[in-house]
Amino acid sequence: MYRNDSEFHELSALVSDCGANSQPIHPDSVYTDEAPIYTVFIALQDITHKMGPTIFLPNTNNQSCHDQHKNASTKDAFLNQCEFRESLLKKGDGAIMGSRSLHCGSENNKCRRSLFYMTLRRPSYFHDCNPPIPVGSKWAGLDLNIFDFFSLF
Repeated sequence: MYRNDSEFHELSALVSDCGANSQPIHPDSVYTDEAPIYTVFIALQDITHKMGPTIFLPNTNNQSCHDQHKNASTKDAFLNQCEFRESLLKKGDGAIMGSRSLHCGSENNKCRRSLFYMTLRRPSYFHDCNPPIPVGSKWAGLDLNIFDFFSLF
């Protein structure tokens, strides 16, 4: 379902240096019925296996997968049967991830890996938090939504 109320949330770079350990497999948000955040990654260089690419576990953005992943007695068996994909992007390629999907940055054994990223959020997810997460950017006057990005194309 297309939503027209998505808000621009974050704009940054993710950097992994040579020698960085693998992250634990995790989601960026707890399970909710609707995706609270989408992250758009853009590769700033060709990403190879030795650079510690992001590992995505497809089809793990559901309650059952989150429950198995959180449960110490089922976690290992669950992860052993999961499918995974390495995000071996070429410079300029993009990947989009819903925040409920399980993923991790893998071990970097080669050189610095840099990804540009931005996140879009579902406003009600953050407004319902206690305390609420502020709306808008840290930059005064910057208030963007999904339609501002569509107008660029």
